[in-house]
Amino acid sequence: MDKKEICKQPNRVLASGRIFECQCESPGHCPLYNQTMGPTLHSKCQHSQGFRDTYLYMKRQQQAERPEVQRQRRKKRAEEKKAGKQFDLAIEELKEEGISLNEIEASEGLGDTVEKVLSKFGITSKLIEKIAGIKECRCQERKKWLNKIFPYGNNKKETE
Repeated sequence: MDKKEICKQPNRVLASGRIFECQCESPGHCPLYNQTMGPTLHSKCQHSQGFRDTYLYMKRQQQAERPEVQRQRRKKRAEEKKAGKQFDLAIEELKEEGISLNEIEASEGLGDTVEKVLSKFGITSKLIEKIAGIKECRCQERKKWLNKIFPYGNNKKETE
């Protein structure tokens, strides 16, 4: 019998449903599991009856659950694709509004970036002071603190 015939399921599986031994000579595609077996899985398959039994059981469980699992995976991929498109649209809108990476790269740190992004949406320290009903919001202090804690690049300029 050639290698392909040996690896076919009827030649490897006993009536009890157990695989009596791995006949694959090297890692690669396993026709029984219909999957690529790397060196680690191939070694376990060749040397452990318990591994073969457990692996075959898991593959059968996966096949029984396959339609529902496939639906869930398709739904998740569709949601991820939709989120990606929304993210791309948001970036395009920000570009149209005049926000560019050049502005962010010119920032000293995170504080500058936060200020620039918020100001593009009309949120300024004066607006915060007006809404909160305070005389000073200490936004500049927070900006300096964020710049010092999260600086960009090799910029080690001291902020006071």
